[in-house]
Amino acid sequence: MQIHWGTVLLLAVAIVPLTAMADGPFDGHWEFQDQTEDGLYYGAELDLEQHGDQVSGTWSDGSTQRVWAGSLKGNTQGHKLNVRFCSDGSFGNEPFVCPNFEPKSDLFVVSGDKLTWYRRRGSGFESYLVLQRGAKHRAVKKASAP
Repeated sequence: MQIHWGTVLLLAVAIVPLTAMADGPFDGHWEFQDQTEDGLYYGAELDLEQHGDQVSGTWSDGSTQRVWAGSLKGNTQGHKLNVRFCSDGSFGNEPFVCPNFEPKSDLFVVSGDKLTWYRRRGSGFESYLVLQRGAKHRAVKKASAP
């Protein structure tokens, strides 16, 4: 029996899931963790799916005392992602409970395995924290607004 390596390679490429080909720089799990000297845990997580310039996913942000969570969606422009959030409504007083998204929200900028989160402040943005792709870290550097 003769093996045709070109056919084997073609079949192997055809088996690769289409979602893998749709991945972009924002796709994946992003995480930040920190702990204060008095033992208070603080963390944030994003699970993002990118298809073209569209990104959607889930988020959580908070401490051992209170955690906010919900969904997000947004559009990319290069290495910038403008997102709108909605919350899961677990506290009963959030103004934008899913599926009702905020009209304007935050900005994320990706650089390799780092994702800087900028919160909207007035007409601009203020650096909030830096998440790592699928990893935990403790140090936070304030980044200048893009």
